[in-house]
Amino acid sequence: GRFGNVDLSDISGYAELPDGKVISGTETGTLLIWDGGLIRAVLVRPDGEGGAFKPCHEGMIEVVRFDNATKTISTTGADGHMRWWDYATVRDAEPEDDRIEVIIEPVKEAAIGDGAGGLCSVKSIIATEPDHWLVQDANGGIVRVAIGEGGEIGESRQLTSFHGGCINGMDISAVSDHAVTAGSDGTVRLWAYAERREVYRSKFCAGATFVQMAPAYVDGSQRTVIAGFDDGVVRILLRCSDGFKIVDCFKPHNKRLTVAKFSPDGSVLATGSADGTVFFLAAKYPKSPPKAPKLPGVTLAPIGFAEAPGGVSALQWHENMKEPKLLVGCETGHAFEMKAPNWKPGQPDSVDSTITFEFEATATHYTFNRPRPTAMSIVESKYPPVGDERDAADAAEKAAIIEQKRVMALEAEQLQKELDEAERIAVYPVKHIGYVPFSGGNFELALGGEAAGKIWECQFGAKDPMRGTKTRQSALTVTRASVSGKLSVQAFEDGTVRVAPSRGKSYWVGAVHDGIYGSVTGAAVTRDDSFLLSTSSDGSFFVQKIGSGLLAERVPATDAEEMTSVAEDPTPAVEDITDPTKYSFEEEKIKLAEDIARAAAEEAKLGVRGYINKLRDEFQALLAENEARPPHDRLPREAFEVDPGIREVVEAETQGKMEMVKAEYAWLKERADLQLKRLKEFFLDPVESERVVLRSFGSGRRSFAVTSFRVAKFSDDLRADIERCHTTELQRKTAGTGARAGLTPGKSFRKNVADDEEEEKVDPEAELMSHGKYAEKRAKRKAREAEWHEFNATKPDPKYENPDDLAAIEEANRTRGDFKLKSEPDYVVSEEDLQFYDRKRRQMLLLEEAVHKIKMEFNRRFLALRAVRKSAVDDVRSSSRRIAEITVELDDADQAEGFEALSVLSEPFSATPLADEYPTEFRAAATDEELKAHDEEQKAAAAAASGGGDFGGFGGGGAKKEDKDDKEGDASKSSVKEDANDEYSLAVKAKAKVHPRVSLAAAMPATPFEEAENATVRARLKHERAYLVTKRRQTVASFDAALRAMRREKTELEYELKLAEMKQLTLNRELVMLKKFEQKENELDGRLEESIQAHVNLCNDIERREEDLDAKMTERDVVTAKRDKVIASFDNLVAADDEHRAILFKYFLKKVRRVKPRASDAGSDSEEEDDDDSEYDSEEDEEEFLPEGCEEELYDSVLELRERRLDEHYVIKDLDKEIDAMKKELDGLKKKEKAANTVVEKLEVDLENYRLEKQRRLYNDVDVTVMLRSRQLEYLHEGKLPTTLDNGLVFSRETRNSLRRRIDEIIEDKASLREKQAQLRKDFVAMQKTKEEYERRNAGLDARATEVQMFKYGSLIDLEKLEVAMIPKKPVEALKAKLRDTEHANAEEMRQWVQALSDAMDEMHQKTAANTECLEQVADLTRRHRDLERELVSTKKTAFVDPEAAKKRETAERDHLVAVVNEQAREIEKLRNEIGFLSVKGNPHTVRF
Repeated sequence: GRFGNVDLSDISGYAELPDGKVISGTETGTLLIWDGGLIRAVLVRPDGEGGAFKPCHEGMIEVVRFDNATKTISTTGADGHMRWWDYATVRDAEPEDDRIEVIIEPVKEAAIGDGAGGLCSVKSIIATEPDHWLVQDANGGIVRVAIGEGGEIGESRQLTSFHGGCINGMDISAVSDHAVTAGSDGTVRLWAYAERREVYRSKFCAGATFVQMAPAYVDGSQRTVIAGFDDGVVRILLRCSDGFKIVDCFKPHNKRLTVAKFSPDGSVLATGSADGTVFFLAAKYPKSPPKAPKLPGVTLAPIGFAEAPGGVSALQWHENMKEPKLLVGCETGHAFEMKAPNWKPGQPDSVDSTITFEFEATATHYTFNRPRPTAMSIVESKYPPVGDERDAADAAEKAAIIEQKRVMALEAEQLQKELDEAERIAVYPVKHIGYVPFSGGNFELALGGEAAGKIWECQFGAKDPMRGTKTRQSALTVTRASVSGKLSVQAFEDGTVRVAPSRGKSYWVGAVHDGIYGSVTGAAVTRDDSFLLSTSSDGSFFVQKIGSGLLAERVPATDAEEMTSVAEDPTPAVEDITDPTKYSFEEEKIKLAEDIARAAAEEAKLGVRGYINKLRDEFQALLAENEARPPHDRLPREAFEVDPGIREVVEAETQGKMEMVKAEYAWLKERADLQLKRLKEFFLDPVESERVVLRSFGSGRRSFAVTSFRVAKFSDDLRADIERCHTTELQRKTAGTGARAGLTPGKSFRKNVADDEEEEKVDPEAELMSHGKYAEKRAKRKAREAEWHEFNATKPDPKYENPDDLAAIEEANRTRGDFKLKSEPDYVVSEEDLQFYDRKRRQMLLLEEAVHKIKMEFNRRFLALRAVRKSAVDDVRSSSRRIAEITVELDDADQAEGFEALSVLSEPFSATPLADEYPTEFRAAATDEELKAHDEEQKAAAAAASGGGDFGGFGGGGAKKEDKDDKEGDASKSSVKEDANDEYSLAVKAKAKVHPRVSLAAAMPATPFEEAENATVRARLKHERAYLVTKRRQTVASFDAALRAMRREKTELEYELKLAEMKQLTLNRELVMLKKFEQKENELDGRLEESIQAHVNLCNDIERREEDLDAKMTERDVVTAKRDKVIASFDNLVAADDEHRAILFKYFLKKVRRVKPRASDAGSDSEEEDDDDSEYDSEEDEEEFLPEGCEEELYDSVLELRERRLDEHYVIKDLDKEIDAMKKELDGLKKKEKAANTVVEKLEVDLENYRLEKQRRLYNDVDVTVMLRSRQLEYLHEGKLPTTLDNGLVFSRETRNSLRRRIDEIIEDKASLREKQAQLRKDFVAMQKTKEEYERRNAGLDARATEVQMFKYGSLIDLEKLEVAMIPKKPVEALKAKLRDTEHANAEEMRQWVQALSDAMDEMHQKTAANTECLEQVADLTRRHRDLERELVSTKKTAFVDPEAAKKRETAERDHLVAVVNEQAREIEKLRNEIGFLSVKGNPHTVRF
């Protein structure tokens, strides 16, 4: 409806109007105008004066049509009237703010008859012919309605008749080709199905719910029909030739009859009803005269009834009647077996129906346990197969299998709880119940709901069904065998019917009736197995011929017995029950006892009242006789007092009663106050702002009103939650938060030693490098390096990217949007769009607070406008009084100006505040009319309780006098009442009451000065009156305009608030779904936090171990430096030119076994430890001795230095062992850290995937309502709207337009970028050529520099290292000593190089001589060759010689010889270069870099 103002209703007829709106009918008879997805107005008809209205039709509107030719809308429905409405009036219908109804009147109307003197309940109309309509009557008929040339409706004629509505039951006769049906329209009909006609029908006062022909053992002629009805009445009908005859009629139940079954011996009829009772009735058959045939029919007498757990839906008797038992099935799913009562009076187990028909039945109940799959099997079907963890290939796979099993177990546990809860509240109504023959008490059970689809064989006492026979997925409604027993019929709720032979596997099944509304209510095979009859809830009745494929042999049909008419049939008839308030058997018995007791009490009450009236009459006669006597013979009134002291007693009793009444009224007042307080606490305290109405000043059709929002207070818990949202930021459960503190997986948490700043080392050579020629050379070289560095800095990086381009790309990626479908598998949820339970609840709380603020802000401005209205009313009233006073003063009411001023006072002006305008102020106030009505109600209640008038004798008649005084008082009040709203009349009366002297002065003639003054006063008064008139009209108009603007604003706010409410519902559904995901997500998050913490601990441990290792390595470096210092001390101790230096150095480096004390497990003090040091090559077993000529003091000093060196050596060795152990431990920790990091990454991936799955479920499983107009739909399939919008996308118009604009911009940018790219390619080619030229030039220069260095120095020279090498490392004397030692040490090598040079020179001379000899031989050979050629040419006489070939051979040989000579020349040149290189100054071996 429109913001909840319209009740929900089914819609049957509708029509689309030319302006896009839709008009539809409702089941209440009103017309709705739809604009988009909202109801714009509700159309109604006027009903009398005062704005009352009534629906357009009485009942459902079934047909709505729009005639474009006449511009009218025609409607009709269940009331049988056709009404036409003007399209323009409907189109312009606009409701007021405080109501949605719009009153319109039809253009014309006409009645549609049903052809039988009544009105047709129109269901649909077929108007294909111009002269008549075919109308479907909801009461079960097709009516032909004649249409005149002008469209007027003519007479109606019924063409056919049928059930109107649902057919609730059907049965066939076993002796004739007849079937009987019962419908919700209250008719029971007899059909001759072979002749395809209705024989006759009978209509009753209630809808028929059950029908059955009495079995053959009850009535062999099959003429007896049992029919049940909605009101609980059971009628026994007798089929006659011309109609049904009611042979019995009774009411055992209070609700509809659902089932009835005769006992196997026909002695008892059991009936079940929706009221949850099973009633037993004893059958009595009519006695036929002697030698006359048995009369058909049966009468039933009540035995008793038993309560069932729910509405009874199925009954079945046991075949053994020695201990009669009955199976009962209920609509609530209960099934039980009860023992039938004894219907013979006087028996021990018979029912005592003296007080009630109810009896306690002995019953055995059965609880159905539906077989269903386990939760684990359902969960396993959703996941891929999981193997055994013992078969896993590695630990990771084993952990994955265990994790998946754990997740599956948790999900199965949760699902099992849900399944158990759903099973606990599930209801499986019993559709069929019956004993299984020869099974020892087993019974078959067919249920509805999720248990449908099988017929279960069950046993009392068994927990689960024994077996189930599959039927169809729909619930079974009918199962029965044919009359011959050769065929069986089953029918279902989905409209299908199944027929199968009793023996065999073949069957026939067909969707005979409607699959939604056509639940089969009756199905049977005829007596000769030729026809299949079926009825359903949709009112259809089908007769189908059975082919020979199911049954080859058929039962021959016999002629049925001829039936008599109703009048001729001798079976006695009974009166029908037509009163809907007729008591049932049980109610009649209970009500009869109550009626007897009530009649006795009334009779006793009437006796007492009659005696009192007799005494009153006698007393009045005595008073009249006394008054008729002469005055002197009259008795005083006191003489008639029998007991003079009784007055005081009565007054005392009256006073006591008055005190009692006061106490009672005080108690009632306190109780009323408490009740009022509770009502206020319940209804008013939770309300923060009540609904207030603010009306305009106009009246009638010009009036309108606006209402405020009714706002509820926030509860304390809700307000606390909202405050918490504002004061504290809820922690976001995003991936990577928590203990990791923003660190990504795989990133090491330990410090990078390479990134640490190294301690600055003091360079002892810095001082030398900063002075002298070294500084100049270094400065020049540094300047050249700076120039090269500056030049190379201008070289563009191949990976260089323009920052502007990068910023533009980043901006484009950020703003381009992600338009993938949220159901796409590659859809990635952004960080800010991740949804959690706390975040969603916070969103709902903030939305609730925003809605509350909007409503309260509107109410604040609304109340401010109400205050403006109050002040405007005061101003208008004061101005009205002043206008009336001025008009009386000017005395120009009969003139045009005065009349116009007074007409303003008569304009509609709603000034009196109503209760709904000030609900808080008017709630505790009571008007005089309300008080008077309350007094009258109290007096009427007291008079009814007293039961009569006052008893005369003690001054009676006083009450009449008081009434008379009240009437006189009212008359006097009414006589002095005056109209306070007539301002002009009040002003006239006020002027009439002026002082006589003023009147006398006014009667005197005025002087000229007074006339001028009076003219000025009159002009001033006229101006003032004109100003007040204008001000009044402007005040009213401005207020109405402000109120109208507020009405428009409220309409927009209501729309926005309704959208917010819909969003709140969507958020609530999302919240429920997020709650389901929260447990597992928290579990994964907790495991991730634990893994991250373990990873952090490992990283911290690694960092600590690395620090320890660095400290240990630093310690080793310190000890190594000490050892190097000891070695350097040897150089200072033993001179380089000492002849014993070699042997002493050998002793110094010798390894010596030492005893190292350490703890031992055996408790020994020490043990020898072998020195495996292989740093120096010394022999341990070589005997040491003092070298000859060496000083003993020097020898001892060398040994002492060796001991110091060995001390440091063994310390270094121990430190190396510790470092190796620490490195091994560190490597193990790194492996653990790597494994922990892998676990963290896997858990993060699992958590991210789970959150993505949650987001997809949240986006795809929660439906969001979006209201669209037809013009907003641009998704067309083959030029028209598709049947479903599942493949459509919803885009806002702004987004779509922005996308279109962006596409155009991208096309333009693409074109400009292509032009720019082409220009850049040209520039790139040109710059590439320039680059290649410079590269060739640089390559040539590099090659030249390398050649020069190689030629001059023999290798490439590093100037930096050369400068450093040329810097003296030690003082000059030390350097000189070092130089002498070096020259002495390299003297032998110098001699070797000199010898090598001499040998090379000799070899070069030899090679030169050999080469010269070779050249001479070549020259000789060349000369000889030429001589031989000349001789050969000259000696050729007869042989042919090719001069060209000979010339070519000669040239080739010459070229070969030239190449040999050139090669030998290159070898010679190479040797010369080597000689030149070896002959340079200095020692080549000293130039090492």
